[in-house]
Amino acid sequence: MRFTRITGLVLLATAIIGCSDADPVQPDPDLAAVVIANVASGTSDLDVEVAGLANPVALGLDFGFYTSQCALLPAEQEISITFRSSGTVLATEDVTLEDGQRYTILLTSDGTNEHVLVLEDDVTVPDGQRAVRLVNATEAAGDVYLFASGAAMGTAAATDLAYAGTAATAPQYLLRAENQTQVRFFAPGVGTGTPRAENALPAATVAPITTVIFADALGSTEVFVLGPCS
Repeated sequence: MRFTRITGLVLLATAIIGCSDADPVQPDPDLAAVVIANVASGTSDLDVEVAGLANPVALGLDFGFYTSQCALLPAEQEISITFRSSGTVLATEDVTLEDGQRYTILLTSDGTNEHVLVLEDDVTVPDGQRAVRLVNATEAAGDVYLFASGAAMGTAAATDLAYAGTAATAPQYLLRAENQTQVRFFAPGVGTGTPRAENALPAATVAPITTVIFADALGSTEVFVLGPCS
């Protein structure tokens, strides 16, 4: 399934997978619930395999697509996840997932190599707020603004946000007012004029937890909005 996106200033209908509340799913013991997305520019037809499992957990994910159903992966043990495109291995990641937790796993690209980013979707959202995680999967750093529709942008929610290619650089959720639905991505220190990309988040009542991903595509920057497993 393809992400909802906004390219430049063209607004498309918002779509998001995930839950309508902040409570994590409760998979069977020793399992973790995972959504997998391909945000690696220039890649297509992505298959995702987990060592020890008979069948792939994802098949044919083109750039900008994600698994429409959550995959239940073994937890409390190290597993090896391999990403292939037309039979060629792009990246492999060894990871130990926690029992009963949910994760977002992204394939990203720095323009030369692909990397796997494993993000734990564990956050408590207070009343009146929303949780937003910002992931820069582009090759260039940027400033990100989160603000309410019709309001001034104010100060940047993230400045000089660099490419997040590995779990070691995994961004954390930001707690923001639930009416902050507007996202704009600028070059560092700019903050005026036409942004590199922008998007509108779903209402917090629909999606209180969202991951916003900036990715390169055909010479432009796209913004993808993704929710955790439900």
